[in-house]
Parts: sequence; structure tokens; C-alpha cells
Amino acid sequence: MKKSVIRAHSSAMRFEQAIAPDLNLPLSKHQLDILFTVAASEKTLHPSELAAQLGRTRPHVAKQLAVLLKHDYLVKIPDKHDGRRFTVTLSTSGKSIVTGGVAEQYYGPIMRASDKMGKKRFNKFVRMLEEFTEAVKDE
Repeated sequence: MKKSVIRAHSSAMRFEQAIAPDLNLPLSKHQLDILFTVAASEKTLHPSELAAQLGRTRPHVAKQLAVLLKHDYLVKIPDKHDGRRFTVTLSTSGKSIVTGGVAEQYYGPIMRASDKMGKKRFNKFVRMLEEFTEAVKDE
């Protein structure tokens, strides 16, 4: 059992390294994840929705949002009914980050894996990865 646990841990670490984009940007991986999640959304997102989608805590996302808003990568849209709530959308600067070469580098490793594995195997892998992630969560 220990060998398979060590192998699983090693594989998970190598997986994280393989998909982590090595970009020359003043943004962290978590900040990039937020930008690309906002870009992929069909609607503006509340910080709590971002936190849920990213599997992060709301305070963590709030801290990353503060940086992205400060540097004008995102635009804050106040809620019409509740002054404490807001959603975010990409600014012009944010849109320039999530398109072109940066997008290719961000999505590239996963797209290559999808192409090499084929749609059926890739989707099975994603489901198993989601199951694995749920299984290792502390609850």
C-alpha cells in the first residue's frame, strides 16, 4: 500500500508541475486561474461563486481579487440591491491576458493531453481526478 501511496503522491506532484504555466507575468497561478475562470463564465461572478468553482476559500479569493482589481485586470460591478455584494468581469487589460499567447500557454498542456488521450479517455481521467480530489479533501 505504501508504494502506491508514494506513487500517487509523486504522480499528483508531477501533474501539478506539468500543467502549471511558466509565464513571465506579474500574476500568480491563482490570479491567472481567477482571470481564466471569469473569462470562461457566461455571466459575471460573485466572489463566493469564484471560490466554489476554484475550490478555494472565499478569503483566499478575496485577497487575489483585491490584487487583480488594484492592477485593473478586473472590473468590480456593485450589486443593485445590496451594497456589500458585487460581481467581477474582465477589464480590457484582463481580456488581453486571457487571449493569444498567454491563453495558449495556460491551456496548452491540458489541450495536448486531451488530444493525445482522446475525448473518451480524457473525460474519464477528468471524472477520476474530480473523484480523487473529493476523496482527499479534509471535511
